[in-house]
Amino acid sequence: MNASDAERQDLLPGSLSAAGGSSAPPPGGGDCLLHICRVFNFLTSVCALLCALAFGMSMWVRGDATVKDAYFYSGQAVRVFGIAIALLIVLVETEWHRFMHLVPLLDAWLGRGILHIFEATLTFREAYPSGTTDFHKSLELYRSAASLSLLVCGSVYILGAVTCIGVIKNAKQRQEQQVQRAEAELERMERRKKELERQLGRPPPAGLFL
Repeated sequence: MNASDAERQDLLPGSLSAAGGSSAPPPGGGDCLLHICRVFNFLTSVCALLCALAFGMSMWVRGDATVKDAYFYSGQAVRVFGIAIALLIVLVETEWHRFMHLVPLLDAWLGRGILHIFEATLTFREAYPSGTTDFHKSLELYRSAASLSLLVCGSVYILGAVTCIGVIKNAKQRQEQQVQRAEAELERMERRKKELERQLGRPPPAGLFL
């Protein structure tokens, strides 16, 4: 038996079946809780972007102020800070695992909820209009809706942390990631076996991967 035959034997049914047995996909095409959480992540990201837009509009309407003292610049700096927090929330809601390793506090639902409530409060406090025109009245209504929606999202996160829904969701998400890695490994092994079969000039046994 040559080296190619030995490598081929290592990849045949025993190793493939072992990999396949550990990577069975979850029934029903996924977990309902994870689907609901992903929709909620999207809605929370939209609310955070609305808060960022409210801060931007508030900075714009105050840009033509006649008196630009220390209070004016400190207020503008706070609004820039609010925009940065809103973008941070959007990045957190993507739940990119490499980024979440850098901010483990925000991986917990309690920490995430507190951040959202802080941003909602900051939006309501600092993104207020400076005049009485129709545009300023629209901005007042807009920032109220944006801050209230993000406040609701933060309250849901805190409620989920208290009821341990966040812990359950994180456990299910880790299990899903393990299944995806196992499926990717099985697919790689199948491609490698087919390549070895092609090099040996032998057709793969019928029904091996059925």
